[in-house]
Amino acid sequence: MIPQGSYQLSVEYQNQRIGPLSENAITSPTATVQLNVGSTATSTTTSAIVLLTIFGLAFFLILLAIKVRKPPPPPTI
Repeated sequence: MIPQGSYQLSVEYQNQRIGPLSENAITSPTATVQLNVGSTATSTTTSAIVLLTIFGLAFFLILLAIKVRKPPPPPTI
């Protein structure tokens, strides 16, 4: 735990720098800093997962439509 008071902070991650920021630990006990850490590979993976989900759902609906469309067997006497 850090002591209460005013602080100057800078954050650097993968050549991205945020700051300097002034924060006061008396009025704001927590500070949130947002960095863009996504890459093309992450968005491509997300897009692939979304497409697979859509195709899977479409395949399921087609199978369901075929199952519902089949006429029932004739009654046996």
